[in-house]
Amino acid sequence: ATLKMVCGTVQSWKDTEFSKFDTMVASEKIQAWAQTADYLRGILPEKDRILTKLDIRIDNVSKFLPLLVQLSSESVKEHHWQEIQICMSEMYDSNQARLVGNLMTPKLLQNKERQKSPHDVISRICGQALTEHTLEQNMLELEQYWEHREFTLRKIAIPKKNPSQARKPGSESVFILDCEDNIIG
Repeated sequence: ATLKMVCGTVQSWKDTEFSKFDTMVASEKIQAWAQTADYLRGILPEKDRILTKLDIRIDNVSKFLPLLVQLSSESVKEHHWQEIQICMSEMYDSNQARLVGNLMTPKLLQNKERQKSPHDVISRICGQALTEHTLEQNMLELEQYWEHREFTLRKIAIPKKNPSQARKPGSESVFILDCEDNIIG
């Protein structure tokens, strides 16, 4: 019954639209399945065929969980999904539903020893998405901080001096005029 339940649950996950997939619930279920498998290992013979299949199924779905958690971040935007689908050698279609099963493909985990496996590229894209999101949040906070500030400009009086001293380098009037030039131009 446990193997059948695991297979059924994994299949229902694969058929779920990714935006509706809850990685926390999946993680809890996988942990519960692993505990059940550990318990069964103490009861069943070592080479039990069903237990072996259960272990393989749990292991297979566990491999994808860290990647699915990364992809479920609110920081992953549409342009990141476009990059990810290109990385997966798929045509990008923003109208196409993203199913969990489409993300749980063995090619994502293959060739991890290669220089740039799809898994590594997706992890990099998710990291960039998080960085972009953090920067956007910081900019919003900064904008909100300055939004309620009031700035006032003070009138600066330039002392009148005789024309020969008015623009001597290092004089106060040259500094003020230079500042005014920078503000205007």
